[in-house]
Amino acid sequence: MFTSEFLGYAVLITDQEHRAARSVLVSTGFNVGFNLLFVPRFGVFAAAIMTVVTEAVLVGQHAWTLRVLMRRINWLASLIRPLVAAVLMGGATLLLRSQTPLLVDIVLSAGAYGLFLVALGSIGREELSFFRGLRSPSEEALGQ
Repeated sequence: MFTSEFLGYAVLITDQEHRAARSVLVSTGFNVGFNLLFVPRFGVFAAAIMTVVTEAVLVGQHAWTLRVLMRRINWLASLIRPLVAAVLMGGATLLLRSQTPLLVDIVLSAGAYGLFLVALGSIGREELSFFRGLRSPSEEALGQ
């Protein structure tokens, strides 16, 4: 759902509202039709699967609409590096889970993920500057 929402907003900001609306209508029709077909026979399991499949259909439509723009994306930086960082964080989490309380494990794992993102180059100087700029004016005054 995160991906479909993100791509849906990308379609909207590229001034293609009609395509976004059509994609939602197609996906909704797909969802309703297949739920009517499969839920009576397979129950809530079918509804859950159809929800995921519907989101995949919506993502596919948005990706098709944005295909020209998506060719210009650096997929290594956008997907592969964060995926590697997530796998490394998962490994760190597995190592920590039996040695630390859950809350400490969560905090350390989140910190490790951030460090892995920086180390792999997914987060660079521009992003760090952006995050620093998000501080509220009162925080900046206290920090000086």
